[in-house]
Amino acid sequence: MSRDTLIGIVVLILSVVRIVAYNWLLFFTEWSLMVLKITAFIAVTSVLAISQYLPKPLEEKFIEELKEEIVEVVFS
Repeated sequence: MSRDTLIGIVVLILSVVRIVAYNWLLFFTEWSLMVLKITAFIAVTSVLAISQYLPKPLEEKFIEELKEEIVEVVFS
C-alpha cells in the first residue's frame, strides 16, 4: 500500500470519527446549545477572516493591471 493511500485512509477515518463525535455532542448531550454556538462562531469568524483576506491580493492585482494600462496609454 502506498504512503498516499495510507494517509488518505487515516484522514477518512479521522473525519468519520469527528462527524460521529460532533453528532453525538449535538443530539445526545446537554451540550448541544454550546456546540451550536461554537460552530456558528467558528463559521462566521472563518467567513469574515477569508472575506478580509481575499480583497487584498485582488486589489494589488487590479492596481498592477491599472498601472500597466496607464503606462501603455500614456507612452503609446
